[in-house]
Amino acid sequence: DALREAMLDAAGPKASGSVGDIEILLRFPSGESAQGRFSQGAPIAAVFAFALESSWGKAQRPGGISLSSRMPHREFSSGEVITRDMNRAQIHVSVVSGGPSPPAAPPALGIAGAAEVLSGAAAAEGGAAAPTEAPLELLRPPMLDSL
Repeated sequence: DALREAMLDAAGPKASGSVGDIEILLRFPSGESAQGRFSQGAPIAAVFAFALESSWGKAQRPGGISLSSRMPHREFSSGEVITRDMNRAQIHVSVVSGGPSPPAAPPALGIAGAAEVLSGAAAAEGGAAAPTEAPLELLRPPMLDSL
């Protein structure tokens, strides 16, 4: 909420996203999008504020966001102003430190860590110690589990 208030203050009355001749499409991490209209020369803080005031921003309440375009690649900073070349731009919103993050995946253990976990579990159950090499399933990257 402090971030949203700071961006609204920096943007001034031009933070609504409904006034101006520069159209900007925001793409959020959730896949949602929002289109706003801004005045040329207005502080880019108006776009930051618009993102934070969107339904996504209100639901997520991120502690920080970044804005970037992909073609050409460009990171926007809060001290910039909206320019004519931003008209009809797609700007991607990302959550940065302090913002919500998805549930953490279990840490990758590697062979030594997996063997340590397995031997600890076996010892807790009164079973035999685990082998010194981890099964190949434990080495598989977590992102492959969804395939």
